[in-house]
Amino acid sequence: MQARYYGLSPYNLVRIIRGRSLAEDGPADNVYVRAARDFHAWIKSGVLVSGHEQAIYPYHQEYEVPGQQGTRKERRGFIALLRLEDYSARVVHRHEETLSGPKADRLELLKSTGAHYGQIFMLYSDPAGAIESLLEAPTVKRPWEQVTDEYGTQHTAWRTADPRIIAGVTAAMSAKRL
Repeated sequence: MQARYYGLSPYNLVRIIRGRSLAEDGPADNVYVRAARDFHAWIKSGVLVSGHEQAIYPYHQEYEVPGQQGTRKERRGFIALLRLEDYSARVVHRHEETLSGPKADRLELLKSTGAHYGQIFMLYSDPAGAIESLLEAPTVKRPWEQVTDEYGTQHTAWRTADPRIIAGVTAAMSAKRL
């Protein structure tokens, strides 16, 4: 998959998150050094841009249920920043064990580039659907981005900078445990 992603675009994120190891890799040139170089070059050239205003991104995934050909479901959520909390605050609860090798790899990438590239899926309770209803208005508009991946999952994201929606979601999420 890495080779195929490399071939799709010179700006495919795989070049940063899972760069190719080379036989001649050393301290001055390795997957992390190249990731940092590409990341900063993409920012400088405008391939990656930083938003200058707060925004929330409603995000839907439509997928085929494994083992149930023809049955499709939709998972809904949103993409937003989350303040880093100590586990003792009991805001974010651990849900899985992670292996030391992958953790060390991601930490080295973070140290080299100064950025985190993955999304962390979190669950929260909202039986009344208050948060989803706040995020409904942006999803009736044209998506910000939409793509179907190699597994047939359709990923759709909308962008909203509406301060009322952001304040409403922030308030609704403030007491949630994730």
